[in-house]
Amino acid sequence: MHNFERLEYFYLKSDEGIKKKIEQFYKTSYPNKKYYLNIKEDKHWKYYTKFLYPNEETINYMEDQKVLEALKNAGDNLTKARKIDHWAYFLDNTSMLSFKKEVIKQGFKIESSSKIENKNMPYRLHFFRIDHIDIDSIYPITSLLRKMAIQHNGDYDG
Repeated sequence: MHNFERLEYFYLKSDEGIKKKIEQFYKTSYPNKKYYLNIKEDKHWKYYTKFLYPNEETINYMEDQKVLEALKNAGDNLTKARKIDHWAYFLDNTSMLSFKKEVIKQGFKIESSSKIENKNMPYRLHFFRIDHIDIDSIYPITSLLRKMAIQHNGDYDG
């Protein structure tokens, strides 16, 4: 939905008879509305994967929203700043230490760092900072931490 218009996409096994059915639907359900119908084949799902499917940044935003929704459902009103814990995992100790320096510069405090039984990312850093937790406050923080972790051969885990 944008600018008082609605755009819908459908992926179907076959387009056989679909044009007539959609036209009939609009004529019956919305006789006074203008509509535009465009049927295109997308065999390799390129339009879906390049345009419709959310990119990584959008997926991360939606994941942050899910966490906030779970907190609201548990009775949190999300209005007060509080200690927010974060975790990141790294390939090696050197990467973890360089990331650690960066997060300290950003005002985070270190809770702990350790080597764990994870073959892929065995170095774990647990850190925190006092922040607000609404989506407009927390998403820029988690987005920055994800990017910083990647730059240091790591993975931010929320």
